[in-house]
Amino acid sequence: MSYDPFSRGPHPVGVRTFALEREGRAIPVEVWYPASDAHAGADLDPSTQDSYSLMLGAPATTQAAVRDARPAVDATAGVAPTVVFSHGYGGHRRQSTHLTTHLASHGYVVAAPDHTGNTTPEIIGWTMGVGLPTDMTAYTAETAAHRVGDASQTLDGLLGGDFGVTGAASSCGIS
Repeated sequence: MSYDPFSRGPHPVGVRTFALEREGRAIPVEVWYPASDAHAGADLDPSTQDSYSLMLGAPATTQAAVRDARPAVDATAGVAPTVVFSHGYGGHRRQSTHLTTHLASHGYVVAAPDHTGNTTPEIIGWTMGVGLPTDMTAYTAETAAHRVGDASQTLDGLLGGDFGVTGAASSCGIS
């Protein structure tokens, strides 16, 4: 069987949400991982797929993963290759579930932190006059400075098993 990176992989996908705290900021982290074969097909079935809402009042969106699915053995043993996904300016941790679930279906453990202070709900809030920074230059520098630490702490959590699935240190990547 040849490998086709554009086709979904052989693993069902699980997803969990965790919270980190860094420098007084709560940082939600979404983690996608290869799930146990007991969840085969449930991640692709609309009646059992995970759904989430970007922010209060927004419609629910589904993703090709099962919420809190039991991890595959290799995802708990520290042998799954690891990816940390860092969203762009004004993005959010779930913005690329098409990619994160795809990678998990190929055996990767993927974690994505929200860069608190620079997420979609916060930027949308600005348009409503909520929390608009008074000094955009200082704001941009501060949020940029947080990104590396947020990603690093997320990676440490993955490698340390803090999220219930453990990535492998030998194949880490930050995207």
